[in-house]
Amino acid sequence: MHDRELWPCNEVAPRVHVLGTKMPNTVAVGVLSGSSERFSRRRTVPRAAWLQTTPKTMIVRFVLRCGTMALTSLQAADRGDTLCAPVASEKNGRLRGPLLALVWWLEHALTYEPRFVCKADDDVYLHLPDLEKHLLEIPAAAAPFAWVGRILYIQLATSDINRTYTFHHFSETAMQARRKHPPELCAGLSNVSVCAGPLPFACGPFYALGTAAVLALVRNHTHRRRLDSDLAALRALPTTHGKVLDDVWLGAALWRFVGGAIPLNLFQMHPPFYSDDSSRFDAQRLSAAIVWHNRLKFVNRIRVLHALKTARGGAYHCSATLSWRVLRHHCCGSRARGRADMQYTEPGEATRATPKGLPWPIWVASSVVPSHVSRCESYNRSSRRIDLMKRHVWVKLGLELKDTFSLVEQA
Repeated sequence: MHDRELWPCNEVAPRVHVLGTKMPNTVAVGVLSGSSERFSRRRTVPRAAWLQTTPKTMIVRFVLRCGTMALTSLQAADRGDTLCAPVASEKNGRLRGPLLALVWWLEHALTYEPRFVCKADDDVYLHLPDLEKHLLEIPAAAAPFAWVGRILYIQLATSDINRTYTFHHFSETAMQARRKHPPELCAGLSNVSVCAGPLPFACGPFYALGTAAVLALVRNHTHRRRLDSDLAALRALPTTHGKVLDDVWLGAALWRFVGGAIPLNLFQMHPPFYSDDSSRFDAQRLSAAIVWHNRLKFVNRIRVLHALKTARGGAYHCSATLSWRVLRHHCCGSRARGRADMQYTEPGEATRATPKGLPWPIWVASSVVPSHVSRCESYNRSSRRIDLMKRHVWVKLGLELKDTFSLVEQA
């Protein structure tokens, strides 16, 4: 079968992203990973795949939780693209380690003087040229305070007495979160020190922050003092306490500490540009993906997806220009516009605080492609499934892959 019949996507190759050699850094991406040997495959595969297409104006670093561990052996194996966050890997582990490494990366990334600071997990695929292009297409006035990713909502409740720091009711919209857990119910929780929400956060596999938002969180003296106090409380949590996820914690920190002082803008990345679906390894569904979360940790599938995106001059990757538009409503409704409202400092307090601060606008993206290029319909139901689990499909698509690795090997 001719490849055009198998892949009815682009009729012309995407535009080449031309970069100068002396342009300033636009994006710094920190890929959080572990320092133990079992995480090494999650770094070697991206190096041989999507990191090969890193634009000259992007910085990508693996951020390991290695504390005071010597980096000699790690640097030899990791080719100098690895940073060691001063976070004890054994003591914190998966409970608080990623969160503390994230805070360290946000501050360290500022030394590269980027326009955007990104965080990614080590089980994602990133199409770096399109990622940079999409970030630079954010309106200039909103870019310094942009928060880009798959935006969800959560409720936060903390207790200084019981030493708990918990989140409730993940929801697609603020209204859903409010219906699941109305703020009034916080008054019925025992020994609650802080009850806030619904508050937005960008999902952990990938998100990006404008540099001004990062500066406000980690460099502003007042905000940093509150941030350090919160981190100290997290470090003091008992080892029996469950994980505090870095993405929801960052949402709570931005909401509680700086949200009323800066005009944060939420940029929602929906499919097909952001894919969190690992149930179907389908080329058609991933045709326009610039972020793919390899949720099942089948590490070699990243190699296959990269081969697809770069085959035949990128003809199988549906590259599109984005047009961002702001929605009329803000992230949390007219009664929850402030960052300080619905934050109860006394247990049992039932009255709502007066909304303060600025509303957070939500932007959504739509693709705009030239008229002479077929529109990328990644979820077109009439299109046949192109199953990348079948190796004969690789041959038909012209993917340069060796038929010697497993697609169900987890790392």
